[in-house]
Amino acid sequence: GCFSGNPNLGQGKLLPTSYADAKKICEDEGHTLCTDLTAITEFKKCGCSYNKFPIWTDIPCPPRPPSPPDEGGREDAPPPPLPPPTPPSQPPAFPHTGVLVVDGGNPTTHKLACVATNSSQTSLKSKPTLPIAAQCCEEGECRRCDNAQCNAVLGCLAGRYGFEEVTPTTYDEAERLCTRNGYTLCEKSCAGAGCGYDSLPVWTGIGCDPGTED
Repeated sequence: GCFSGNPNLGQGKLLPTSYADAKKICEDEGHTLCTDLTAITEFKKCGCSYNKFPIWTDIPCPPRPPSPPDEGGREDAPPPPLPPPTPPSQPPAFPHTGVLVVDGGNPTTHKLACVATNSSQTSLKSKPTLPIAAQCCEEGECRRCDNAQCNAVLGCLAGRYGFEEVTPTTYDEAERLCTRNGYTLCEKSCAGAGCGYDSLPVWTGIGCDPGTED
């Protein structure tokens, strides 16, 4: 999917980003922000309907030209330095050490395991051949894909199970995938929401505290 959404697909949303957000999105994908005009010109051919929007770059701003001298032959004093930016407020700490992994096809949000949030697990020990699928929600509505084509082969956030390889994700990777698309992890199984995830365990944002192995 498009890094900031595609305004011509689905609900037509484009994810707003600060410079820091844009830089992190690129770094998470193994890329960097563009630093030369040639690359930016070529970017217009890369799709996602971004041609009519301003885009972030890593090109530094040109230096400010000197002020003309006044009538007495003295140049204006340089402007005072800008105050440091206010650091962003930190979100409240997650009150649990784990999250539930549930059966993606069970509408009752059937618990399969409680997995630590710092775990590197991408599958359950009880279902080692099945990846834990990343799925997201927007204001309680399930979003297993980044456009309106949830029943098509393309568009599923982590790949469509049964048609292409589903990308295994840790809890942290699933959470970042949702955040990057403007969503959050779900508080339910989202059974019947498409992409073939009804056959897989799925990540949730339901907190728990691991006490036993899955």
